[in-house]
Amino acid sequence: ARINYVKLYFKVLATGMDDDVQIAQDYEKTTTTIGSVAFAADGAVTKKRIDYPILCDNFSLIIDTDEATATGCIEYGKIIIDYDLLKQDD
Repeated sequence: ARINYVKLYFKVLATGMDDDVQIAQDYEKTTTTIGSVAFAADGAVTKKRIDYPILCDNFSLIIDTDEATATGCIEYGKIIIDYDLLKQDD
């Protein structure tokens, strides 16, 4: 598979909100941080698209909340992962 982008929809961000977005690949052999959703970087927004092409056999999405420093929780409404299935070589 080729992951093209991840689009996240959430309630409006407020001060102190910060999550990392990660992709675990190939039966969790590799985990890659592809971006973050953070008030400090993004402002008071309600959606974010992260473009980070990745090739892998399979994947899962991880939302990593930094509970030690975050002062509020991000409430997600919808997450879209755009990907293409690629032909495997024999």
